[in-house]
Amino acid sequence: MYKIIRFTPASQRYYPKSLNCSSYMKEDDIDHTSVDFALGASRIGGPIVDLPESLDYPKNMFFTAQLDLKKFSAFDPLDFLPKTGFLYFFISNSGEHGKVLYANVEANQLTRIIREHDGWFYDGCLVNDIFNEKEDFRSRYRYCEAGEDLDGYDEGDMLWDDHAGSEKSKIYGIYTHCQKHEETIKAITQEADVLLLQIGEDFTGEGVWSVQIDLVSLIHRRFHNCRFEWGQT
Repeated sequence: MYKIIRFTPASQRYYPKSLNCSSYMKEDDIDHTSVDFALGASRIGGPIVDLPESLDYPKNMFFTAQLDLKKFSAFDPLDFLPKTGFLYFFISNSGEHGKVLYANVEANQLTRIIREHDGWFYDGCLVNDIFNEKEDFRSRYRYCEAGEDLDGYDEGDMLWDDHAGSEKSKIYGIYTHCQKHEETIKAITQEADVLLLQIGEDFTGEGVWSVQIDLVSLIHRRFHNCRFEWGQT
């Protein structure tokens, strides 16, 4: 059984105005010039990031997440996250590289920065709700359905579900990657590393981006030791 921090998206998304996304925006969606949310608000993607003077927007990377740790650490079942400050996540063009930055500052020390682009995570969405949840490997299996042509399986048999868990965004818990086999997923999850962030399909629509860090590096705030992986669903 794994204790995790789940977080879910707000209903409204926002897009870079320069992309003129109005043709496929949903009814509640807006361009970034119309957003109205507080400095430091937790969010995934988009052209808006709130950075302190001590941090520069990484060159040749795209903003993926900003987490207000005062709010996230209140739900931390393992007590590993910093209690205050902000975590920032950026992704490279390949999706297999990135950068994590930490700033132990208050929200009033942040400056809003706009970077419009059409690359990874070009649209943004606020984090709506943060809560605790438990998960175990039973959730990664499903029943074989009638008519499925799977060698060695009959209707009603339990089999590994490659896409299970892809719908969640979370911190901690079971590693997710639909192109990796059951044994690999279990081995990665049971290592001493920590799933620092999973951005799931509830934010991306398709695909899962995972950020892992070893426990010692997390405790000592060595976020340059993170590893990144994109799993296309």
